[in-house]
Amino acid sequence: EGGVGHGDGELEERERVRLAVVDHLGVGRDVGEGLDEQLLAQRLAVEADALGHRLQVGAREPAGAQVQRAQQAVDHAGGRRLAVRAGQVDDGVGGLRVAQQAAQRGEDALVDGEVTFKHVLGFILHRRRAAVIALFSFNDPIGRSNYSWSSFTFDNWLTLFRDPTLVKAVGTSLRIALVSTIIATTIGTLMAMALVRYRFRFRKAIDLFVFLPLATPEIVLGASLLTLFVTLQIPLGELTLILAHVMFNVSYVVVTMKARLSGFDMRLEEAAADLGATPWQTFWKVTFPLILPGIAASAVLAFGLSLDDFVITRFNAGQVQTFPVYIYLKVQKGIPPQVNAFATLFFVATVSLVAIGALLQRRRANLKP
Repeated sequence: EGGVGHGDGELEERERVRLAVVDHLGVGRDVGEGLDEQLLAQRLAVEADALGHRLQVGAREPAGAQVQRAQQAVDHAGGRRLAVRAGQVDDGVGGLRVAQQAAQRGEDALVDGEVTFKHVLGFILHRRRAAVIALFSFNDPIGRSNYSWSSFTFDNWLTLFRDPTLVKAVGTSLRIALVSTIIATTIGTLMAMALVRYRFRFRKAIDLFVFLPLATPEIVLGASLLTLFVTLQIPLGELTLILAHVMFNVSYVVVTMKARLSGFDMRLEEAAADLGATPWQTFWKVTFPLILPGIAASAVLAFGLSLDDFVITRFNAGQVQTFPVYIYLKVQKGIPPQVNAFATLFFVATVSLVAIGALLQRRRANLKP
């Protein structure tokens, strides 16, 4: 009776194993949907034979061990099925990992494609005005106004420097923007490094004062700066414009650089110091190359804001004419089409600088091991 009972228990365990194999074969067919049926059947047959061999070897093992061994075989076969579907052959765990990675790459590529399309569409929609300006730089207007399309011409670009007042205004704008950008980027970078790295008294107050120019209307800033310069008896001109532009550009540089420096790994500087580098060498050899993309982004932003500013410039320019002030003064008499050509050049130059910076940053990221 004991033998019969032992035989019945063994048959019952074998039946459980057989059901596990059948369930596995059904799952295998579902996972392998779309594959060649003959290839799938061959692989299932081979794995079923291997499973049967393992069950014969372990027939005298305890029931729990047999079930565990059968489950391992099922998992192994399932992993290989996914590996075959992914185009690779590996052990069960590796195949499952390969399949998951392939699926994740597909989802990431789809998401990246959607994000890129949205960015391009948003850029086109937000820059359609720039496209209109560029289009009308090729217009041959009738009369002084360049508000309606007449005919296509290249004369506006060939006579770009015909108006000396316009050329002087453009040169003044570029000079003020360049000088104020250099000063604001230097001061803003140093301020951001101090605010991010150190804890000192009045730190929160300084953060508040840095944020104030970003939240204050430009007309208030322009009038306040005009009052300050008049009180200090500083003649209005290029100097006051540079000081005014530095004042509101510093805030943008600090905010941008704080975001860049917040993820900086201080252990890199400590490692350089341990290797014998001086603080000056550490800054130029380690810190500066790592924060250079943030500095470049801040400089481009500051340059564009300075070149574009009109309200603060109008309050503090005196007799100096910048490019936006020139356009304002020419509205009633008629804006020459050469203005559209200069505006197009500025836009193309700014976008090109941003694109080059992004490409260099991506190339540097791809070169990293």
